[in-house]
Amino acid sequence: MDEDKMFLLCTDGSENSYRAAEYLASMASCLRGRIALLHVVKKEEAVAMGEDIKDPGSGITGKRLNPAIEILQSRKLDYTVSVQIGDPEKVILEMSSKYEAIVMGYKGVNERRIAEMLLGSVADHVLRHTKKPVILVP
Repeated sequence: MDEDKMFLLCTDGSENSYRAAEYLASMASCLRGRIALLHVVKKEEAVAMGEDIKDPGSGITGKRLNPAIEILQSRKLDYTVSVQIGDPEKVILEMSSKYEAIVMGYKGVNERRIAEMLLGSVADHVLRHTKKPVILVP
C-alpha cells in the first residue's frame, strides 16, 4: 500500500462506525493507502472507566475497537490503532490534517434524537469544520 495516503477511520463503538469500517475495508483495494483507526474517549469517561486506555484491546475500549479491528484484519489491511482522550470533535479535527479523508459512521436523525439534532453530533461538527473530505456511512 502507498504509505503517503492515509485514511482516518473514526469509531465510537456503534453499529454505524462498524459499517464505516466495512465500507472503508471494501474500498481499500481502490484507495491504496493505510488506515488509522481512531477512538476518542472523553476525559470524564476515561476517569469513570478506570482502565488503561493505552491498551486498546482491553476493557470497554477493547469492546468498542475490536469489531473494527477484526474487520480490518479479515481483509489483511495495513492499519494502526490510536486511542485518545479528549473531545471527539476536537481530536478528530486536530488529527485530520495528516489524512486524505475522514471516514465515520453517522447515526442520522430520528424522533428519539431530537435533542442531539439540536445540539449537533460529532459527525455533523466534523463535517462543518474540516477542509478534508468526509465519508459518512449510515
